[in-house]
Amino acid sequence: MIGIKQKGIEGVKVMTPDLKNINFEKLPRYISYKSALLKQKIALEYFLIAVVIILGSAYLSERSNNASLVAKLREKEYIVLPDFITVSPQSVSEEVINLAISDFISHLGNVNALDIEDNFIHIKKMMTPELRKEFDLQSAEVIEKFKTENITEKLSCPKKELLSANGVYQVTAFCKKETYANYEFIGSQEEVIQIKLKLIPPNKVKRWVLEATDLSRSTMQAYLLTKQK
Repeated sequence: MIGIKQKGIEGVKVMTPDLKNINFEKLPRYISYKSALLKQKIALEYFLIAVVIILGSAYLSERSNNASLVAKLREKEYIVLPDFITVSPQSVSEEVINLAISDFISHLGNVNALDIEDNFIHIKKMMTPELRKEFDLQSAEVIEKFKTENITEKLSCPKKELLSANGVYQVTAFCKKETYANYEFIGSQEEVIQIKLKLIPPNKVKRWVLEATDLSRSTMQAYLLTKQK
């Protein structure tokens, strides 16, 4: 049998390091340094975790307290969106009425072929179901005409009259309407918009705590004739 020596291959030699020239005096200090560094790193990680837990708990606690406070406040008063103006259940300030009227009239009168449907959807959320049905019947033809003829209307109402009694508000707005077809000015006329509003409880669907129960829009001439009668 041919062995390793016969093949000319040397056997495996076990190499032992020469430890005579190595200085072991610094080894304990090196191990201590590494150990201290590791402890410091672990302590820092625990500290950061504790800080995150404390801040998270404080945030959740504050959110919970705020939610509870808002719920209690809503039990005692109405909130008028979007500015969170507080009103009592029995009455509403003239400022809030004016904001609601301006919002309503702006979406009613400042329209064009592209946004008329969206604007009308917006104001219908402020109407009673009965007025909404009536408005849908009257506005369908108007919407079609705006889209077909590419009409744009701009409305400004510098004067408004407001009468109130027992939570019901009668608004009369004196306005000027400018009409454009295909971006060309075709004329202007004076109009009168009359809106009857009533105070309602807060509703997520409605932007204001007011609801329109009646709406009319006429020329100034027709309005004056009605007043004379």
